[in-house]
Amino acid sequence: MNEAKKLFAEIDRDYTGPASYAESMFDFLNRSARSEYKRIHNLLEQWFEDFPSEIHPIVSNRVTHSDFKVLKDGKPLFYLEAALAALSDTDTHKTLAEMDKNEVK
Repeated sequence: MNEAKKLFAEIDRDYTGPASYAESMFDFLNRSARSEYKRIHNLLEQWFEDFPSEIHPIVSNRVTHSDFKVLKDGKPLFYLEAALAALSDTDTHKTLAEMDKNEVK
């Protein structure tokens, strides 16, 4: 486990109201003291603690680095390469439009 890594701030939480309109779910979970959100907060924190610390493992005979080495019971299963398709709905529409324009038919 990664004892030093924490997902959420270690602060006293006393806010019991709803999330604000423009507030991200992360920010809301980080400040909410409501019990139903505390359970979610704790689960996410546990997942984060269990997340492998080895990022971009080196694989022999490769120029690029994989994003993650996936382990089960401490044994490597496979390497995972992640890609971001779009940052927002606007980017998605823009990207799809560009793809249509550049598509070979």
